[in-house]
Amino acid sequence: MEEKKSKSGIVIGILVVLVLALGGYLVYDKVIKKEEKKVEKTEKVEKKKVEAKETNNKPISFDKTKCINNDKIANWDGKISRKGGSEGHNGVYLEIDESKGGKVVYGYVRYDDIYASESRDEEQVKIEFDKRVEQIFFGQFDSADENATILFLLEDGTVEYIKISDIAKTRKFDHKKIDGVSDIVQLDNIVLLGIPVGETRFAIAYKSDGTYYDLSKFINFN
Repeated sequence: MEEKKSKSGIVIGILVVLVLALGGYLVYDKVIKKEEKKVEKTEKVEKKKVEAKETNNKPISFDKTKCINNDKIANWDGKISRKGGSEGHNGVYLEIDESKGGKVVYGYVRYDDIYASESRDEEQVKIEFDKRVEQIFFGQFDSADENATILFLLEDGTVEYIKISDIAKTRKFDHKKIDGVSDIVQLDNIVLLGIPVGETRFAIAYKSDGTYYDLSKFINFN
């Protein structure tokens, strides 16, 4: 009888250990591991922001007279400020996947951070292209944040875009080509500063000879 009780005690002890071990694993997997992933993702995003800022802040010499399609910039008498690289937008984080030949962009979006839209958990996104993406750039247009647009410079010198407002409305990342723009080597943001106050923002696309397009002329923001 004592032997039987002893064996039962051992079995119960083993079961208790297994239950505790399982509980500990679940806590690690569901809570601690999740927090570790969140910290890792945050660190990765911040690193990408720094890298993007360093890459995007290498301007071609800006000459206001070299705008191909907007005389307003060429004839502007006020101050022109270079806004510089835009590495991201609230709620949207993207990076080029080099392991896929640069033809895939991965990232995630938090919808509640985009213009205080309806709250929703963050969503992983995968955007595919038929050509390599050389640069991801968040273009600024006019004076409204709602006109912020993701620009993708492709290896053949063409540019594609996704409006942030469309992402907030449709929950989709459908990118469109900007027709009439070619041989682009770099994207940038500039600002015309009004007198005495006010500003108008433009995302521009440089060609290798320093001429550039005002991209707002190709995108419908209505």
